[in-house]
Amino acid sequence: MGVANLFVAFNFSTDAWVNFKLFGSLGLMLVFVIGQSMMLTKYLDKEDLDKKEKQ
Repeated sequence: MGVANLFVAFNFSTDAWVNFKLFGSLGLMLVFVIGQSMMLTKYLDKEDLDKKEKQ
C-alpha cells in the first residue's frame, strides 16, 4: 500500500491523491482483511470452533 500511495502522490494531482487515501486505501484494507480472514480459517482448529458454538 505504501508503494501505491507514493505512486499516486507523485503522479497525480493532490485532489486525486486525497481521494485515493480516503477511498482507495479503505478499499484495499477491506480486501486485505477479507483475504487474510479466508486464509486464516484454514488453520483454525475445528474443535475450537465447535466449542465456541456450544457456549
